[in-house]
Amino acid sequence: MYLTAHRVFSTTRGRQAVNAFRYEHGQQPIAGIDWENPNIALIAEAHPGALVGDNVEMAPGGNEVISYLDVAAQDGTPNNRITDALRGFRQRIKPHTKTMHTTVDAIAMQFWVSAGLEGQELDEFDELSSRAIALLDRRGSPWRALPPLIAVVRLEPDGFTCSLDPESAKRAEASLGFALPAERVTVSREVESGIQTVIDDLMPELAHILTRLSADKMLALGGVRFVTAEGRTLGEWPARGADQQQISP
Repeated sequence: MYLTAHRVFSTTRGRQAVNAFRYEHGQQPIAGIDWENPNIALIAEAHPGALVGDNVEMAPGGNEVISYLDVAAQDGTPNNRITDALRGFRQRIKPHTKTMHTTVDAIAMQFWVSAGLEGQELDEFDELSSRAIALLDRRGSPWRALPPLIAVVRLEPDGFTCSLDPESAKRAEASLGFALPAERVTVSREVESGIQTVIDDLMPELAHILTRLSADKMLALGGVRFVTAEGRTLGEWPARGADQQQISP
């Protein structure tokens, strides 16, 4: 299991928020990982596992991480062992220390704050640990349970276009409080990349242009799914697959 909470800052939105995620690894052995002494840096960076729950306050993507708390332990580790380990870890945190890590009772933990939070380490640890602990008893994700807005991608003689389907446009308008213009984004055939590459690269931008919604309001509506006219999914923003790997901040 990999449990993480991080405070992020968005320069475009000018605010901070805390996002927390819980991942599991299953029973298959993973090269380089000994669950009796977990390498938390390796787990966090290369083997986070399958996402099983989250609490997202700010839509991931393009945010700056200004603090984080990571916990790694074998799947099925009792919750009380994890909370006890975090309680002990807190007692070892020293003011004006940016990075700390330890392993206690086969539970690895690491905590980091940016320079702007130095002197507030204990308060920050308390905030992040409470968000992480809240996920121990909860699976799933509120926003992933919502039906996404649908953006339909159609091939045209001169390229391809993206537009919201009528029901999605109504949902976006209800959130905005005003009617959307008949927006359609056209990508010229002069773009050498294929349609899938363009969608992968531009999903957040296309989603914003089509919906006029902020990232957080899009998240509250379940995100945006890009599909072909035949119904084949090209991508989702933010990604919602339960088996996805670690989400970028």
